[in-house]
Amino acid sequence: MRGLIATAATLLTAGTLAAQAQESARTEWGNFNFNRDLGRTSGAVAGPADSVHRVLLKTLDDLGLKIKDDHTAPRQIAMVRHRLVRRLGKTTLSRYFSCGQGLTGPNADTWYVYLNFHSRIAAGGPDKSQINLEITADAVDVPGGRNDRVACATTGNLELAIIERMRAAFPGET
Repeated sequence: MRGLIATAATLLTAGTLAAQAQESARTEWGNFNFNRDLGRTSGAVAGPADSVHRVLLKTLDDLGLKIKDDHTAPRQIAMVRHRLVRRLGKTTLSRYFSCGQGLTGPNADTWYVYLNFHSRIAAGGPDKSQINLEITADAVDVPGGRNDRVACATTGNLELAIIERMRAAFPGET
């Protein structure tokens, strides 16, 4: 009987945590909306689209993402399966991505993480721009000799770092 009660309590707790996770899947950061399930972030900044695009390129470079080819489309940046190992700049990958846990800690810090990044910036007027970011990743235990991919969830910290830098560069109201 105790086992049944313990199992029921565990399931109830797990159900409550799952419900909380669903509720927190969408987050409002001022005028930015973050949807963790889809890896999408969108919002407006007070600046012309071309300037916002240049600042975003500089921000990504400062964070450790080197953009090789910026000719995907006007005011768009795309990276597909960009390999990251252990760190992005000076920050451990587990700060930005959740890829599960291993015996030695977060998988994001020991496995190869493959980042998919896409941004679009649209003019919303002479001094206003709409930013749309899509950030997804998967990880492979290459050091462990495996090649199965594991989907990674974004923690939102990379998106928040980008947004904070954009707001600092364009502090006006939107």
